[in-house]
Amino acid sequence: MSIVRQLVLIAGSASILIVFLTALSNFASRRSWSPELKRKCVHLSVGLYALSFPFIFDDVWPVLVLTGIGVAAVLILRLPLLAGWSLASALHDVGRKSYGDVMLPASVGLMSILSGNKPSLFILPIAVMVLSDSAAALVGMHYGRRFFPVGSGSKSLEGVMAFFVVTSLIAYPLLLAMTPMNPVDAVLFSIFIAGFGAVIEANSSNGLDNLFVPLGVYLVLSGFNATLPAAGLLGVLTARRFWPHIAGRHAPKSPALTFGASK
Repeated sequence: MSIVRQLVLIAGSASILIVFLTALSNFASRRSWSPELKRKCVHLSVGLYALSFPFIFDDVWPVLVLTGIGVAAVLILRLPLLAGWSLASALHDVGRKSYGDVMLPASVGLMSILSGNKPSLFILPIAVMVLSDSAAALVGMHYGRRFFPVGSGSKSLEGVMAFFVVTSLIAYPLLLAMTPMNPVDAVLFSIFIAGFGAVIEANSSNGLDNLFVPLGVYLVLSGFNATLPAAGLLGVLTARRFWPHIAGRHAPKSPALTFGASK
């Protein structure tokens, strides 16, 4: 694909995304969606857009251009003078410290470099970051009962379990489609990826899971020589993180995420 054509695709696809996000932000404001819901919808939209990169671009550099623009755009939207703009409200209205909005495009760029923009190594790490993380956040905020502290905030056991289930459901068909694994091996490997990713997500705070989760999934997929150490780490972190909460120790419940609540 020629450089000119790829530049046209960069400009065209980015313009479509900006128009869509602006429309989504305006709709969310009219419906009085909560800041967390708006943030997750933006996260989901940008992530799904990123999943198309291996099929749109032949090279890594167009993805790096787009992710560089994405990081710059987020930093600009964080400026206080833009706080009243609907597209920036998802960043300014959330009352917690998070680097997730910056880590999302940064991790997409990193995964593109590491994978060479190959679908077999790019799609699953990004899909887990986008879909499983969103499911964990929504389930945790609606149905979370057993909370545990992570950094300056908290997460729920229910949210982590949602992350595990969604990742398993995503990983199995993708492994069958993109690797030579047989169905039995794909089931076992998808469960391992889901467990490993869930533990990383549960131990990441301030939005850094947007970087650590896809990186962890990529390392497992790429044949990183750490399968046994990773399995041991998975067991240790799981026991340390969840056993007190499974045994019945509760943390205060976080505010529920509301759909269409009045201002």
